[in-house]
Amino acid sequence: MLFRSMGRDARVQVSHIKIVYGKTADEADAVMKKLADARARGVRVTADVYPYLASQTGLAILFPEWAKVRTDFERARRERRPELASYLQERVTKRGGPEATLLSTGRFTGFTLADLSRETRKSFVDILIDDLGPDGASADYFVMAAPVQDRFVMAPDTMISTDGSPAMHHPRAFGTYARLIEAYVGKMGLPLPVAVRKMSALAAEALKIPDRGLIKEGYKADLVLFDPKRVHETTTWVKPEQLATGFDIVIVNGHIAREA
Repeated sequence: MLFRSMGRDARVQVSHIKIVYGKTADEADAVMKKLADARARGVRVTADVYPYLASQTGLAILFPEWAKVRTDFERARRERRPELASYLQERVTKRGGPEATLLSTGRFTGFTLADLSRETRKSFVDILIDDLGPDGASADYFVMAAPVQDRFVMAPDTMISTDGSPAMHHPRAFGTYARLIEAYVGKMGLPLPVAVRKMSALAAEALKIPDRGLIKEGYKADLVLFDPKRVHETTTWVKPEQLATGFDIVIVNGHIAREA
């Protein structure tokens, strides 16, 4: 019903599709069927995905609505600390536990909440309340399962996106497309033409960009020259701002933008 009501007047884009807490490929298939059924009814719905098992955003996602803003948080820390602690305990545990939250900015970059708890001999709840707060850092949250995410990535009608930026401390900002080629084409059997379409023509088609996404007369000359056997993702969770290798030349509008 949501797709139908939204898609009546505008195109629907499911941005970086995922199932938090999902475990099986069958769950991913059920979601893809919902999208297919919606399209069959005439709803204009598309989806994109990034090939990683962790999302990233600020720590505020772990805090209740009444403690997300710094002023509200300070009041809650003074007046509702037991309630706040109980909420954080339950929230983090539900999201995979303190081992599944990896700090990606600030002075604790590279530490999970579990690491910090061992280092400081404090509970992760006290660390969140006393040392970090809702605006104290961003984190990577390992809340997706490989069978689910792999099925979304391999589906022929999902676009590949990074949901990243040069300033984002997440491997997806620098490694997404290398990872798709290296892991999914090279190791999991995704046909290279399908992968290229998912990274280019499919997005142009969904966004109604008439002269990009294909190598075709009259189209903008946006090209990437690479040897798929040499493509390698070099990013890590601790050092994500590293360029992939194997991409030799990037051409934008017919001009070389980068050459390895």
